[in-house]
Amino acid sequence: MIEIAGLPAHILLIHAVVVLAPIAGLAAIVYAAAPRWRGYLAWPLGVLSLVLVPVSLLTAQAGEQLEKIRPSSALIREHAEQGDVLKAVSVGFFLVIAAAAGAFFIYQSVITGHSGAASVWAA
Repeated sequence: MIEIAGLPAHILLIHAVVVLAPIAGLAAIVYAAAPRWRGYLAWPLGVLSLVLVPVSLLTAQAGEQLEKIRPSSALIREHAEQGDVLKAVSVGFFLVIAAAAGAFFIYQSVITGHSGAASVWAA
């Protein structure tokens, strides 16, 4: 079992997921709803969504190890099933954010290039 300072790692790692995932979700909503904030949120949101993938997977792995040594119950099985869903959601979230940030980057590159060309050739 993975341990950190003598404690099961799952118990400690889950705090990162519980804090970072809602922050990432709120940032994604702001990114989608407030175009003027996209420039500020693109990189932090991309990095945060990338960090959440391995943290979620590691947390789930540590939880599965903890599950093996704990007495089984319906609540633990339900929690494990929800954890499986969260692993998939974290990967999907990263892919969506990467696509959105990538699309914004392409858009901003084209707009910047166009305004530069217009400033040179429209004079």
